[in-house]
Amino acid sequence: MCRIERWLVLPCMFALAGACSEPPAEPFVEGPAFQQVGVCPVVTVNPRVPDIPAPRACITNTIQQAIDRVRPGGVVRVLPGMYAEAVVIDKGLTIEAIGSGPAIIEGAPTALFGIEVTATDPVVIRKLTVDCCVAGRSAIRGQGLVDLTLEEVTVLHAQIGAEVINSALNTGGRARLVVRNSHFDGGSPPTMLTSVFAVTDVDALIEGNVVRRIQTFGCIQAQQGANADVMGNDVDECGLANGGLAAIAMSPGTVVNMIGNTVRNSTASDSRFGIVWSGSATGRVERNTVLDYVQPGATPIPAGIGVFGTANPTVQFNDIAGNAQAGLRKLPGVLIDATCNWWGSADGPSGDGPGSGDAVFGPVTFIPFATEPIAGTNETCGAPANINAPPVVPGAIASPSAVADSEDPFPLRAIE
Repeated sequence: MCRIERWLVLPCMFALAGACSEPPAEPFVEGPAFQQVGVCPVVTVNPRVPDIPAPRACITNTIQQAIDRVRPGGVVRVLPGMYAEAVVIDKGLTIEAIGSGPAIIEGAPTALFGIEVTATDPVVIRKLTVDCCVAGRSAIRGQGLVDLTLEEVTVLHAQIGAEVINSALNTGGRARLVVRNSHFDGGSPPTMLTSVFAVTDVDALIEGNVVRRIQTFGCIQAQQGANADVMGNDVDECGLANGGLAAIAMSPGTVVNMIGNTVRNSTASDSRFGIVWSGSATGRVERNTVLDYVQPGATPIPAGIGVFGTANPTVQFNDIAGNAQAGLRKLPGVLIDATCNWWGSADGPSGDGPGSGDAVFGPVTFIPFATEPIAGTNETCGAPANINAPPVVPGAIASPSAVADSEDPFPLRAIE
């Protein structure tokens, strides 16, 4: 074969002695800058090629080498294959799987992390699969003042799917976490304790994800000082402790919005909550579907939606039905707005309510209520077609409790 130089195209010429021969191969060097590690704008990772030394740094066979060789803000493109490694991202970049098959980071079961992000510049991870850390901690972890986005990522079997933990006392600011259109599966039997975990000084958007088979702590969890928008997720088999969506031990001033999620319990486990709030956060719980979640054997004091401590969310436009012991349970203390929900019956909630739908207990305003499912519509309390709308009055207050207003009736378990 004749060598074709990029700056010149010449036809092969035949000499008297025969066909032209290819000149000796030269090292592939894009330019002087590319002879140094860390300056490639794009690095391709192919597990089926031998390692290429640094002067030809823009292709390699491991993800970590690609991270080391790409320049800040660059792109690492990962071809399909298995990558037996744990990686550290210490610069802003984008890592994306390309090609027709999965690109899987398969770390050792005892690895602490599959991907650890320490960079403060934006990091985007797209379409990778991470299967690791069954006896470690996190498939993907950001520590400190990170800006981490996960898109179309698949996480299997790790104890924690994806987490960002940050303390502003140490870093001077708030971290950012976006998890969008990703899939988390703890396996059978489940090994994952929670799929997405935002802790302390973190602003999070958790949107459009599918979560299955979580062992203990709940499918999606915000904790302490994290602000979070949890929107349009589909969660199922969410563990016995904190249930489907959880805002746990929240600090005063934090805001969590849970909007448009579907919370399932298809295996009819004794999981205690579809949605649970604990601590002092405010926010909105709207347009969620929590159907047939709480089973008769669930203990203690379970509910489709549970609100404890001094948490004060607005709970509206949800479908809350088929929950065996309570649709909504609120501790004595702050009155919360739970109007315009569908309780599974046209005559409203039972318990402290007047009807035969899911029970409501505690200081809750539940009138007006929807007379048919509302979560999947654009209906509001101003639409009389499916809203029972007498004057808004507080729901009956539960009997005095031995539990103080600011306490939870049981220790909700939070991940350390």
